[in-house]
Amino acid sequence: MGAIIGKLLNLQVLSLVGCDLEELPGQIGLLAYLKLLDLSDCTKLKVIPPGVLSSLSRLEELYMRNSFYQWAEGQKQKKQVASLFELRQLTKLTAIEMRINICNTHINKGDLFFKDLERYKIFDGDMWHSWDGYCGSSKILKLKLDGSINSEHAVKKLLKKTEELHLQGTSGVWDVSDLDSAGFQNLKYLFIQDVPYISWMPAFPVLEELVLRNLENIAEIFRSSVTESSFCKLRKITVENCKKLKNLFSSSIAKNLLQLREIRVTSCKNMEEIVDDEEETVDDEQQGGQIDNVDGEEEIVDDEQQGSKVDNIDATKEQPTENQATEKLKELWSLRLEGLPKLIGFNSSCRAMTLFDEQVASSSAAQRFESFSAGKLKKLIIKGCDKLEYIFSSSMAQGRYMLEHLEIRKCRRMKEVIFTDNNGKEKLTFPQLNILEIEDLEDFVNFYSGKCIVEFKTLNKLQVLNCPKLEGFIANTQALFSEQVEFPKLEILRLSSINIKQIWHISSKQIASIEKLKKLFVEGCGNLEYLLTSSMVKSFKQLMVLKISNCKMMEEVIKEEERMCEISFPELDTLELEDLPKLTGFYLGNSNATISECLPAASIENVENTYMPSLFHDKVELPKLKLLRLSSINIQQIWHLSIPRISLPIQNLKKLIVERCDNVKYLLTSSMIMSYKQLIMLKICHCKIMEAVIDSEESNEETIFFPELVSIEFVGLPKLTRFYHAENSDKPSLFDEKVQFPKLRILSLSSINIQQIWQISIPKISLEKLSVEDCGNLKYLFMSSMVKSFEQLTVLKICNCKMMEQVLISCGLVGEEKLCESFFSKLDTLELEELPKLARLCHGNYSKFIFANLRRFTISECAVLKTLIGDNTVSTENVENTSTPSLFDEKVEFPRLEQVIIKFMGSWSKIWDDKHDENSCCQLNSLTVDSCEKLLNIFPFSMLERVRQKLDTLEIQNCDSLEEIFGASQQEVQKTTQPTNLVEIVPMFLFPELTHINLSKLPKLKGFIPQIHINEWPSLKQLRMHGCDELQIFASELPSFQGIKEDDKLQIQWISKRISLYQRSGKICCMLPARHLVISHSDNPAYWSWSKPDPRFPEVAKLLDVCWFEFYGRINTLMLSPKTRYKAYLVFKLADRTHGFRNSPIEAAVVLLGGAEVSKREVYVQAESGIVGNGDQYPKGRGDNWFEVELGEIDFTKERRTDGVLEIHLQRLTGDWKSGVIIKGMEIRSN
Repeated sequence: MGAIIGKLLNLQVLSLVGCDLEELPGQIGLLAYLKLLDLSDCTKLKVIPPGVLSSLSRLEELYMRNSFYQWAEGQKQKKQVASLFELRQLTKLTAIEMRINICNTHINKGDLFFKDLERYKIFDGDMWHSWDGYCGSSKILKLKLDGSINSEHAVKKLLKKTEELHLQGTSGVWDVSDLDSAGFQNLKYLFIQDVPYISWMPAFPVLEELVLRNLENIAEIFRSSVTESSFCKLRKITVENCKKLKNLFSSSIAKNLLQLREIRVTSCKNMEEIVDDEEETVDDEQQGGQIDNVDGEEEIVDDEQQGSKVDNIDATKEQPTENQATEKLKELWSLRLEGLPKLIGFNSSCRAMTLFDEQVASSSAAQRFESFSAGKLKKLIIKGCDKLEYIFSSSMAQGRYMLEHLEIRKCRRMKEVIFTDNNGKEKLTFPQLNILEIEDLEDFVNFYSGKCIVEFKTLNKLQVLNCPKLEGFIANTQALFSEQVEFPKLEILRLSSINIKQIWHISSKQIASIEKLKKLFVEGCGNLEYLLTSSMVKSFKQLMVLKISNCKMMEEVIKEEERMCEISFPELDTLELEDLPKLTGFYLGNSNATISECLPAASIENVENTYMPSLFHDKVELPKLKLLRLSSINIQQIWHLSIPRISLPIQNLKKLIVERCDNVKYLLTSSMIMSYKQLIMLKICHCKIMEAVIDSEESNEETIFFPELVSIEFVGLPKLTRFYHAENSDKPSLFDEKVQFPKLRILSLSSINIQQIWQISIPKISLEKLSVEDCGNLKYLFMSSMVKSFEQLTVLKICNCKMMEQVLISCGLVGEEKLCESFFSKLDTLELEELPKLARLCHGNYSKFIFANLRRFTISECAVLKTLIGDNTVSTENVENTSTPSLFDEKVEFPRLEQVIIKFMGSWSKIWDDKHDENSCCQLNSLTVDSCEKLLNIFPFSMLERVRQKLDTLEIQNCDSLEEIFGASQQEVQKTTQPTNLVEIVPMFLFPELTHINLSKLPKLKGFIPQIHINEWPSLKQLRMHGCDELQIFASELPSFQGIKEDDKLQIQWISKRISLYQRSGKICCMLPARHLVISHSDNPAYWSWSKPDPRFPEVAKLLDVCWFEFYGRINTLMLSPKTRYKAYLVFKLADRTHGFRNSPIEAAVVLLGGAEVSKREVYVQAESGIVGNGDQYPKGRGDNWFEVELGEIDFTKERRTDGVLEIHLQRLTGDWKSGVIIKGMEIRSN
């Protein structure tokens, strides 16, 4: 990259966003005309060479977000990276984004001053994450505070311009105003957190947002002495976890906050009010009984004492004047108060325990709503304010109130939302309220207990949850909603855990107020006996969702009145009834009940009754029902048998789910089937006596046809024997020719005692996924006569079928062999688990089964399975004594297999046969083998070349006999080992994609193959080895490896290391490829070139021409075996033309960083005559066209191996030019 960039001398804009650069090319310094440089998101960038940035004299914009920040300390000392001082030389710089360590005392903060900066984002430290400015801020500064900030002139210069300032730290600042004596004239957004010594805020003339978090000592935010113009532009304030605050601001400050729109206060344990009225004179003794301290502890007083306290407070308050009131917080539209256990009111003039009352407003009724946000407050959220008993007085809840969203949660003493103050009004109106949510209020009794009407003109959603003492929404009436409340636009109503007996009062006025309702949820209302009366049904014409659950006393959903009426829910979309033990029917009346245009979804769960002949009345019609779910119902039938099939109210039913209906023997009758023509999903679970889904009727010979059915799931049906029960049928299969599903794609059967799923011949279906589990009587799934019917099958899962012997059995048809051989051709996933009698998938005289698309294959606990395709029938009794081929042999082919999981196959001694098909397993990337005690190896040696190319994950556990991963014969071993008179050639096997290895409890494992070899895993990210004693790797001497050890299982992680096993000694050997070495000037193509002469191995580096010949490699010592002597070698060869190395010594050193030098010596890469010389300081041939020379050693038999870094360093720094050395890497192996 550097060479290319160096040629673009006229370049003005250079963006390297997201590049994997570790070092910025020095050639960028040659771009004299560059105006914009963007290095954002270069997360690996660690080095910017000195002088590069300072050379860009015309640079105007520099962006380094999420990038380099390790600036050098100072400007005079020797350094290898750029310093901040260089940026001062960029006189034309107008925009910068960068991260630095301002608080590093070794960095000169004067280097931060940029004279003409127009835009900047400068972050101190690495605790800041978001780089986006708030509301388009262009001058952003985020500082980690320390004691040196106050004295830094350059920082203060930036502060004067800053628009958005973030401060975080534990020391250094007591007074924010000390940071800018001029008063932050440009600061719009201020965020302060975790600064313990700040006790108050100075004035900020243009501040728009203030956020304070975790300020332990701040006792007041705004001092009364600030000028009227202070904070006059403040629009939003957020205060969180400031323990000493008792209020946000005083009344005199509040009148100046003319633009304040949002207040959020959370987790302030001692907050008593939001606004402190300065006229308040009550001292602690007058308040009597309640004693608060700084830590949030309190002495609880009894009710009598509390009442006395309230009286005292009320008696001492003074009313604010009308002019004062109308000026306070008039623009406030959002207020969130959360976790304020001592809050007693919005301001200290409020009636105690009431958030807003007439004292908050002006004393004049005409201007009551113009003060303290009463006129414009739109969103109010109150949570965890345990002292509040009321939110509003009725005087505050009048018609011009603009509240849109109200939430009240977890306020333990809350009794009512509106306190009745006898203001004489006939109606309370919330004209704009859209959402009202009341939840977890232990003492909540009413929304309002007065006598006037409460109207919610625009309320869309009402939610009342877990209010056990709720008596009535308005006053104490028999029904939850009486004639006093109106919801003309209510669409969503949710009620939970309230002890009401009746929801609506029966009146024409009440009925008219719920005509817009679309969703109704009722849960845990233990005293509710019914939901609606028949006369009310007409008001629910827009109802789409109805869910009733856990109402123990409910007997019917719709209660019939004396007069006859028509029942109609024309828009009902979902009906769910759950856990209603006394329910006897949906509607038990004798009227002509019509639920027309309705019921696309219904669910009835846990409904108990000793006798209920049918759930729905014989006149109930459900013409648009789409989803019907019935669960735990003691009925014998869902619809009355007298319903004519032409009028069965389920013509649009798409999903039918029946669960835990223990008295249902048959779900449907054959005459009903025409009404199920739209059915796409059928699920029946845990119905103890169900024998068939459909019961035939006399003289009915019609075919059962489900034209749209896509999915069938049967679970836990112990007596189910067939789908369709006919009186004259003795066919034992679940499905027969009378039942047809032309579009069936998914079939799942579990815990069903059937002996056969299909008959010998079935119509063609589109089945794609088949799952069979816990079907103890099944001996097979398919017959050869069915092959053409399952051509689309992609997923097959068979689990825990104790009698299953084969998957596919032969019918003895002519030419069936070729048909069967293609049966599994479209399978993508095959899982065989817990099949103790499964001997094979199929048997017969087949030439080869090609699993052309199979990618995932799982086999577990199939004790007698030893081959997939058998030649002859082998009885289960003598299969143990029969010699059978391997699981994968020449009769099966898996060209696309990617993932194999094999578990608990204790009888296997071999998985892959030596004569396997050469096209199999070429794509294998994940292999898991667990608890196969007799396995000697995983693969035959002949598969090594094929498997190693794609393998990504290898997990092998609990295989007691396993000796090698790849088994090899003596002849195969000899082919790969070619000794010479120089040194023994050690074969090296590269696994280029292997990232995860887990080898656990393999006591006999010696290596990947049974010979001296080296395995190379250049992409390895995670290695786990436990209980592999023969390997002597990561044994018990490793108490820790980079910090992780649990349950005696050691997990080691690293990125891009070259780990090898030197099988001769059973010790770890590490190969550091050339790319992992730090080679001086290696990125300059004029000095070094990179190539990959062998695709099996990583890149090599060829020296073209340098004077300065220096490089080193590093490795963590914990990656090496303990109690072992290691030697380091340079692996290299010479090019045809070599210069500067003949008999010229190179300094080699082995050093423990931070410790003493281990060894130092002179070595040669070229002797006086030829490359090889006498002595270990000269190269030795490796027999693979590469040479090695010993660089030094480290002896862990004498030295304690600790967590450190081992560096192997070579250098020849003479002035002569050198060329012709090709470096493969450095190797560290045991001696």
